Amino acid sequence: MRWTGFFEMIIPLVLAAGRSERMGSPKALLDFGGRLAIEVILDLCRRASLAAPVVVLGHEPARVQAALPSAGLTVVENPDYARGQSSSIQAGMKALPKGAEGFLLWPVDMPLVADATVAALLAVWEKRPAEKQIVVPMRTGRRGHPAIYGAAVFPEFMRLRPDEPGHAVIRKDPARVLEIPVDDPWVLFRMDTPEEYQVALAEYQRRPLHL
Repeated sequence: MRWTGFFEMIIPLVLAAGRSERMGSPKALLDFGGRLAIEVILDLCRRASLAAPVVVLGHEPARVQAALPSAGLTVVENPDYARGQSSSIQAGMKALPKGAEGFLLWPVDMPLVADATVAALLAVWEKRPAEKQIVVPMRTGRRGHPAIYGAAVFPEFMRLRPDEPGHAVIRKDPARVLEIPVDDPWVLFRMDTPEEYQVALAEYQRRPLHL
């Protein structure tokens, strides 16, 4: 699937810094039929006509970086990744291009989000009222990933403690949040264990053209 429109100033910010302790190996490198989990995400970003992604590494950075494309993205290493996920968000934000309109925050352990879901988020972002600075997918009453954060909330992310969750920015002011219902259970599904990886792999193998 491909949709019209170019979102060159919405930067995918892919978080691939964690220890993956319960998985036992880096989640970014999980195999999906010859494509790595992180490649599945990067391919979708390309289909969405998004800007070049920023990928944040932390645990085993050399191993993960060796598997990444040599061009078309910015790779950032966060030496403080163990202090908390927000430290990785902040590291990635420092690499955003000047004038970025927003970033699409995407944890690497959620590679099966549908093209249509990202399309819906971008379509709403493009037409949203200016005061709406966060667009987040909703499924069964729960907020999921990826979500778009506008430049107006960048300073709030930079003020978070390293161990303070990013959703603190969402909760601060509900009036600036647009919640978008999506028919996509994968906005809530995270691969934290080998068993969850097998569930995700089975779903991926069922999909036409693996898209």
